[in-house]
Amino acid sequence: MDTLPLGHIRLLHIEAGRDESLVVGKLVTKELQSAPPFEALSYTWGVVEFTSTILCDGSPMPVTQNLYEALTYLRQPDQERIMWIDAICINQTNNLERTQQVRIMKDIYKKAMDVVVWLGKETAEDADAFNLLSRFEKVFKAKGMVPVDVVENLNPELSALESEEWTGLVRLFQKPWFQRIWVLQEAVMARKITFVCGCRLVGWQLIYQVALSVQSSGMLGTYRVDPHAPGISCAIVIGRLKIAHGLANNGDWTLLELLRLTRKYNATDERDKVFALHGVVTNLSSISAAVDYSKSWEEVCTDVAVHELMQKRTLSILADAGICTYSKNPELPSWVADWSHDNERKTIIETGASFSADGGSQPILSTSKDKKILTVRGFVFDTVAELNQVYITREQMDMDPRSEAAQRRRRLEGKRSIGSCVELAKNAHQVPEGQSSEEVFWRTLCCDLTPDIPPRRAPESYAGGYKILRRLQEVMKEDGSYDFTHQLYNKDPEFWQKNLIPGSVFVNSVQKFTTARNMCVTARGYLGRVPRGSEIGDKICILFGGSVPFVLRDNHDGYFKFIGECYVHGIMDGEAVKGQEISVRAQDFEIR
Repeated sequence: MDTLPLGHIRLLHIEAGRDESLVVGKLVTKELQSAPPFEALSYTWGVVEFTSTILCDGSPMPVTQNLYEALTYLRQPDQERIMWIDAICINQTNNLERTQQVRIMKDIYKKAMDVVVWLGKETAEDADAFNLLSRFEKVFKAKGMVPVDVVENLNPELSALESEEWTGLVRLFQKPWFQRIWVLQEAVMARKITFVCGCRLVGWQLIYQVALSVQSSGMLGTYRVDPHAPGISCAIVIGRLKIAHGLANNGDWTLLELLRLTRKYNATDERDKVFALHGVVTNLSSISAAVDYSKSWEEVCTDVAVHELMQKRTLSILADAGICTYSKNPELPSWVADWSHDNERKTIIETGASFSADGGSQPILSTSKDKKILTVRGFVFDTVAELNQVYITREQMDMDPRSEAAQRRRRLEGKRSIGSCVELAKNAHQVPEGQSSEEVFWRTLCCDLTPDIPPRRAPESYAGGYKILRRLQEVMKEDGSYDFTHQLYNKDPEFWQKNLIPGSVFVNSVQKFTTARNMCVTARGYLGRVPRGSEIGDKICILFGGSVPFVLRDNHDGYFKFIGECYVHGIMDGEAVKGQEISVRAQDFEIR
């Protein structure tokens, strides 16, 4: 297959066919701007095993099972259908062609008259989901946006609480398509989007409306759904990006912001975790380098980091780097973020609430010629002296929310984790003026942030939220269930009523910022949150230009290892630099 000329694409003309007959098509090369009307397919590659075959240009062409099923369902029974499909229309073995085609892919999806999203063959759960979606469509048309839960006097048209249709709709938003990195560009650029599941069809607007409703209520029928769950957040991000691309001079969406939002997304080629976002970034100055498949994954990650640090002169991207439990890429320096994994689902502290641990100073930094060593100026503020035990594991985070037994286990582990932190905090003695030790503790538990996107500083109402959390743990029985006959539960009903909602939001924030973090006490008596994997003796440092403190580990060979960002209560607003002769304490940290 010859390399495509610049500005040209191949279109697949799929011959008419029915049932299990062989899928037959031919490829036709056209200049993109003068191409005939065509549709573009958006789907998941899945396991890259070419177990099925179609006939293309008279020769067998191996394709994945998911693509074969899509072609079988999507071909017309009585006329040809013209589609652009990346796996077929791009020579995937030609890096030059891949690079050129990815650079114009946003234009391809923008040119398509319809982007067809293939969700797979229909199952019984899918049928339930689409039946419920059709009811929501009627409700939204009649009443506008309403919460996606069951309120009898508001939504009598919707299914009963016990209906299987609610489970089907939850499962629909868990489809792999919603966790694929390329879907952002494909959907954002589309003029029209049609979701197809077997023979079922639904438009984009309805999917977006349901996602918005879930985000506002946190519920999907009887299911409590994390507003940041992949399917919901994916639809929300697509919707907001579509709005942004419709506005003039909207540069709000940077590459770094999108990398953070899509860190859990999947890509067959890990380089696409970065390249797939180029077409939807609205702040073009945030892009480090053009799409180039001749570069290794390590070069792509390093380019992103160096661009943020050296061209944009910000340390923000360091918050995404550091150690985690995943196998470390030996070719990446510790200060370069590896975007191939989800970073243990850490929520970045640096993005929130305008912290200014450095007092608003300017960064002083450089990188070595080989981009392996980052030199940055700052000072050691303190040392990690004690660490708590982390009990919440990935498996516990992934427990089935419908299982009461699983939820009981999770509550017990949460109680153990909080108890561990309470004991540790007794050794901290740095309490800012006007605060109590209890306030220091609950603000440190949640890193003084709300669970919003972007987060805000934790409000005073979280004090009541913390109290209600502790009371609930006191009335918890040994099996993780609650003893609602306990005197603490029945005492002061006004307290429970007043603090129940703040308590729920506080717990959400604690869970969000506890993930992959330990609580620590420093040598100087401060209480903080540091990355899981931190060790006693690690240095808590203020780096000039960094809005949060960072943990570094002295390798005792002249170099430091970057451990990650951290929260230390009492120094997040520049207290560590106020009234200090910083120039005397400052040093250059060489990090590799």
